[in-house]
Amino acid sequence: MLWKVFLIFLFLFVPLERSFTSELVAQRLINKKSCFVKRYEDKRFSDVSSKRFQKLKIFSKEHKKNNKFSVFKFENKIYVTPTKCLIPIQEDPESLDEDEDEEDLFDSEEIENNKRLNQAASSNDLIKNLASTKNNYFIELGPGVVNITDDSLIFPYDQLSGEYEGDNWNFSSVGKSKYKNSTALNFEFGWKINPGSFFTLKVKHFKGAKDELINVQKNSGAPVEVKSQFEDSFLTFLVGTKFVFFPDSFIRPVFSIYAGLNSISSTQTFSAQGREFDLSYTATSLTGIGELGFEIMFSDNFGLHLKGGYQYLGKQNFRLKESTGDSSSEEGFQSGLNYSNTFANAGVQFYFE
Repeated sequence: MLWKVFLIFLFLFVPLERSFTSELVAQRLINKKSCFVKRYEDKRFSDVSSKRFQKLKIFSKEHKKNNKFSVFKFENKIYVTPTKCLIPIQEDPESLDEDEDEEDLFDSEEIENNKRLNQAASSNDLIKNLASTKNNYFIELGPGVVNITDDSLIFPYDQLSGEYEGDNWNFSSVGKSKYKNSTALNFEFGWKINPGSFFTLKVKHFKGAKDELINVQKNSGAPVEVKSQFEDSFLTFLVGTKFVFFPDSFIRPVFSIYAGLNSISSTQTFSAQGREFDLSYTATSLTGIGELGFEIMFSDNFGLHLKGGYQYLGKQNFRLKESTGDSSSEEGFQSGLNYSNTFANAGVQFYFE
């Protein structure tokens, strides 16, 4: 058993020792916004200012399992930076002042004492934890469910009661009914503001329907039951911020807030005694959303999410859509139903540079 452990030890560490015996070339850090530096300590990464390293003579080695990143040491601390952000100093001789001393610029250590640096460079944690630093954008999509809990009438039927051409008409509702929703579709795109938050653009679409029964009575005759069916189509455009907590974790909580514009296209169909006719409406309003959930990341770039939240819509001001075109008239009504809803989403997200 011991000899197997010994062979594994040689397999893991001997190639690393050799890799650090090659000649190191002095490099410098490019002064660009995308060129970050992270300190690696206790298997965790923390942000540090890159300015202090921009005039430092750096001797780095590319990460063994991901050469997009390079590792270097300074003042007995391990640091990581994108490889593309390092260039040889001899290609840019004016990058350092002539009177700067190499001993003041780089805290060098003997190569045989660099085991800790070797181990950090070969650690799987390095690649996993750098996911939040190298991924500047994300796309998220998936289905969801929406629940509008209010069962009030959409249309104010009682306002139709009155005298028309010498006849008295009375409109009264039969009872309340539940609002029925179809599956929602969500699409979101965002770009990083800082390691823990993203500015986002979100589009949400879903449909709903509600059947309402009313009694219509002419003069003193027997009342006739009329069915009024609404079919609504919602389209919401939002901007907001997504906050990612514990970005180095396999399961990470997320919280998002959005504000935007919601549009409803609605068709009301009246049917009674084998006859029916339609009316079309539109409603546009401001909306806000709060969303909370978590992401499960299977790699640096791919994962699944499960979220729930609340969307504020309130009662909507519908306008009658003209039959001759897409424009809306001033005729309309305010809904008795509050369209604010709770929802749950599931789907996939892709992070990329």
